[in-house]
Amino acid sequence: SRRFKEKFGLGFSDYLRRQRIAQAQTLLRSGDARVAQVAAAVGFRDEKYFSRVFKEQTGRSPADFRARAAGL
Repeated sequence: SRRFKEKFGLGFSDYLRRQRIAQAQTLLRSGDARVAQVAAAVGFRDEKYFSRVFKEQTGRSPADFRARAAGL
């Protein structure tokens, strides 16, 4: 755990969460999957928790992120 933090600058849970949100951003940009489907695809069981974590990381809700990525 300490070595992981030294190498990546953050703990494993935070690293994993960031990776999942990055993958979710890709899925939201490129597809028409519902937010619940995107959440499940990146490893979140609870859509509401996913939305909260997504907003903490990006500053936008998943739906807002998708709309802005689509240029709406």
